[in-house]
Amino acid sequence: MTALSGMYEKPSANNKVHLMKKLFNLRMSNDTSVAQHLNDYNTITNQLSSVEIEFDDEIRALILLASLPNGWEAMRMAVSNSAGKSKLNYDDIRDLILAEEVRRRDSAEEVQDALLLAVHNAVDDWVLDSGASFHTSSHRESMQNYVAGDFGKVYLADGEALNVVGMGDVSVALPNKNKWILQNVRHIPELKKNLISVGQLDECGFTVVFSNGTWMVKKGAMILAKEVKFSHLKTFGCLAYVLIEPNARNKLESKSRKCYFIGYGDEAFGYRFWDDKERKIIRSRNVIFNEKVMFKDKINPSEVETHQESDFVQLDDLSEVMIPERNESGSSTSILNPGSYESDEESGSSTSTSIIPLTNLELNTPTAAIREDLVVQGYVDADLAGDIDSRKSTTGFIYTYGGTAVSWGSNLQKTVSLSTTEAEYIADSEAAKEMIWLQNFLEELGKERQSGTLHSESQSAIFLAKNPAYHSRTKHISIRYHFIRSLLDDKQLLLEKICGSKNPADMLTKGVTLDKLKLCATSVGLSA
Repeated sequence: MTALSGMYEKPSANNKVHLMKKLFNLRMSNDTSVAQHLNDYNTITNQLSSVEIEFDDEIRALILLASLPNGWEAMRMAVSNSAGKSKLNYDDIRDLILAEEVRRRDSAEEVQDALLLAVHNAVDDWVLDSGASFHTSSHRESMQNYVAGDFGKVYLADGEALNVVGMGDVSVALPNKNKWILQNVRHIPELKKNLISVGQLDECGFTVVFSNGTWMVKKGAMILAKEVKFSHLKTFGCLAYVLIEPNARNKLESKSRKCYFIGYGDEAFGYRFWDDKERKIIRSRNVIFNEKVMFKDKINPSEVETHQESDFVQLDDLSEVMIPERNESGSSTSILNPGSYESDEESGSSTSTSIIPLTNLELNTPTAAIREDLVVQGYVDADLAGDIDSRKSTTGFIYTYGGTAVSWGSNLQKTVSLSTTEAEYIADSEAAKEMIWLQNFLEELGKERQSGTLHSESQSAIFLAKNPAYHSRTKHISIRYHFIRSLLDDKQLLLEKICGSKNPADMLTKGVTLDKLKLCATSVGLSA
């Protein structure tokens, strides 16, 4: 190895001439990869360095560009023009060549997928090319309305650049002896074939169809017969579900309303519907029709069969109506129809009976139907930092009377809570206000005021409400939320603990499963 190194790596003039000749004759072939070419190039430059011949960075970059084949002329010109008066860098040129090889390899895969239809005649015949950018021809004599000029360059798939020296229109003879005028055909003398661009045809509004070995190019549509469509016609009076816009409803309301189709829009497209519940006409296009159900099929309330036995009797044939009223002495009074006064002297009862004329009867109080044992039951819950934007907590409450929900609400709290206890405490205070309003309303109806029960999940919030002591953990809570403490002191409401899995207010503060939603709705008398 030492002998070979001394023979071929010694800085003799013969070795220097041999390596320089090898470097200047280095050319990259079309079937050689860029990586292999760079490896050969670096090998020669390293050998020159061993014989004391060094090249600066720009000289190495220029020699590398000069060693590229003619197919890389476009890339070589682009690099030279972009550099201007600045010096080239070898590493940058090497990276550009590697990137260009990757781009060409990818584009070569796309070109393989392009459609190419070849013909035999080189003058009057044309090639349909799906990869061409525009129509091109090399025959000046076949062009009409020819305009000479510099219209740029055209780059072939191998990177070769061809000059466009003119543009005109060409008349193409078709097999049916018709002629087809191709407009804006580029004149390229060096081009060997006449090309028709499929993309250019598509931009001009032509439709290209390949079927059964035939190429069909057509523009516009020829209508032989037009079928009348009746799919947009709907049965008058059929049931329809009209979509309610999201900004017109909240998340607890239904997404559609049940209406009946009554016609079509006049000027704007749309359907007209009759909302039987709101008693108004609405117009919409977002609708689902159910033509099996009609407006005339609505259930007549007089024909509805009840499952409960009636407590009423027919009084048309009776001549008198007797309503006994007990007084303190044990006697009863019967109210009879005017004009029919009869005394029942044959009765064996010791209770005396008197007969008075029938008069208009009125209830002594408008709340006679309200049961005395009904009380207001409340359920409250809070979701800490439920709003992702403001990080405010959500308050949800629901009140029942006689086992049925009569009032509920879900809204954001006005302040940001620092703990779950604080959020639950604020929710309890807000729900207590609704409790007081319901008690006042029932009192106006004649119901004797009773202490209602408010159920809360948080044991800590309950202790905080029942303990009026002032300490550092609650000093930041607004004074208005301590309103619940006075209500507890005055016995106007009772605050009790409820298990979280049984609290129906959960469905107003957070997302719950379908089974939990049904359980919450059923527990407050709502149909799930």
